[in-house]
Amino acid sequence: MRGWLLSAMLCATAAIVGCSSADKPTPEAHVTDVNGLRFVQASELDATRPLALGARVGLEHHAWLTDDTDRRVARVLSAYEAEPVGIDGAARARLRRSGFRVVAVPIEQVMEMHQALPPKLTWRREWAGQLTGWAEVLRGRSVTAGQRLIVDGREVIMPAGTPRFVARAWAAPTSDGAVLRTEVGVQVDEAARRDPARAVFDPRAALTLPAQGRLLDGASFEADLRPTHALIIVGAPEAEDWSRVQAEAAHDSGDDVAPVRESETPAYQVLSSESVIDADVFGPAIDGPQELGVYMLGGLDRSYRPMKAILVLIPRVPDEYRVLP
Repeated sequence: MRGWLLSAMLCATAAIVGCSSADKPTPEAHVTDVNGLRFVQASELDATRPLALGARVGLEHHAWLTDDTDRRVARVLSAYEAEPVGIDGAARARLRRSGFRVVAVPIEQVMEMHQALPPKLTWRREWAGQLTGWAEVLRGRSVTAGQRLIVDGREVIMPAGTPRFVARAWAAPTSDGAVLRTEVGVQVDEAARRDPARAVFDPRAALTLPAQGRLLDGASFEADLRPTHALIIVGAPEAEDWSRVQAEAAHDSGDDVAPVRESETPAYQVLSSESVIDADVFGPAIDGPQELGVYMLGGLDRSYRPMKAILVLIPRVPDEYRVLP
């Protein structure tokens, strides 16, 4: 993972201009204005169309909780495990040892994935644009001081706080076309470091995001995201063999994936990155520490059904680049 400060290359080399194909026409009844941006309101995630109309370059991210009964998440996403994700093998292995599974889903198949793993309770969506500084993407389940979790195959004693995904991303040209160069890490937002009351009266007391907690090395990665695929991050035990899960799903009679049980509470959409987890799930009593990703992105709902959070990163990059003198 690079250091906290972004390389000066971003602002010193060249001005880059992006051009993209026209947005699909959208009925005005399905568009809402939020802080000057026009967002598409939809019941399904159509990744072929940007969330914010006219926003063509940057990072779009979605997160929701879904029912994981019968290991449904693994059964759906295992079909995409062979797709290239733009992450080097060593980093992907570290993520797996930390309890995270990362797959790439073709943009045109994201809606199908969204239908197979529908949101329960909350679907949070946000247009982040190009991020030259760290920004929060998704908050996980909170941890208590002294809680033990497994990161990169090793037990780690956690401080009190909330593990969260943070990211920064910017468009970059390559010999194979434009990519969204993205850095993602898990930071523990340490409650003990914050003093919100003091920050109200003294703005200098407000901590920048990097100062709010440490990044966990075993859960950080860099990726060149291509506009053809969305990156999906979920929690999964290191020992869970998705190839076997996929074989079991194919062997089952009837549909490859068990039917979805309707939630008592319909999903609603929120244009925010606040936690989709802490308010809606809690963890079972278990013996021994869990992997970070399994704990951070999973749990039980109030009916004791297994739930998993799904994080979707969608890169938006220009169709062509021109370097200006």
